[in-house]
Amino acid sequence: MKKGLFDSKEEVFVKKTGKPFKEWNGILNKAKAEKKGHTRIVQFLVKKFKIADTWAEAIAIRFEKEKFLKK
Repeated sequence: MKKGLFDSKEEVFVKKTGKPFKEWNGILNKAKAEKKGHTRIVQFLVKKFKIADTWAEAIAIRFEKEKFLKK
C-alpha cells in the first residue's frame, strides 16, 4: 500500500520542508492554526515559509490528523 505524504519518514519530511514535524506542529499551534481551517493553513505555510504546496498540504494534513480535525 502506498503511503501518503503525511506518512513520510521524518528524515524525508525534514529534507523536503526544512524542519521536523514537531517544529511545524509548534509553529502551527502558536499560530492557532486549528481555528483557521485546512486551506488557510496551507496558504500560511506556502506564503510565510516558501515551501512547496504539496509539502504544505502534508504538514497541514498531519497537523489536522494529530488534532483530530480531519475525519
